[in-house]
Amino acid sequence: LFNQSSTINTGPKSPVRNGGGSPPYKKNTTERSQRHEQPLSYCRLHTEERAIRRAGYNYQVASKINTQEIIRRFEEKLAQLMEEREIKLMRKEMVPKAQLMPAFDKPFHPQRQLPIIIWAHIMTLRIIELVSRIKLEINNWFNKSSLIIC
Repeated sequence: LFNQSSTINTGPKSPVRNGGGSPPYKKNTTERSQRHEQPLSYCRLHTEERAIRRAGYNYQVASKINTQEIIRRFEEKLAQLMEEREIKLMRKEMVPKAQLMPAFDKPFHPQRQLPIIIWAHIMTLRIIELVSRIKLEINNWFNKSSLIIC
């Protein structure tokens, strides 16, 4: 019968293949090359790839704008809370309280503040006076106690 290893002449001889002979016989003509074995979604047009990249970029921009909007709302809410807190504190502090009536028969005359040197001198004089009073009281106490013992 028919030998499968032999070639079938299906057309003019090709000078490129098999040294100028006819192409070899293929057993299964429905097989695709490895390039065509990949899924169709793998082979994309340039415009499809650009559309996909553009969609990703649009998503990034939209998410960034959304994040900025959330941060802005949060900052506004925080500022509003701080302002309300300040208003509450001001209302607490500004409550009118009873004040002493000024003595109209003795008008207030503010005195000039003395220099620090004079102020220190006055304080030392007061301390010396206080120490002398304490010594006097101690002497008086010893004198009275000696009288009681006798």
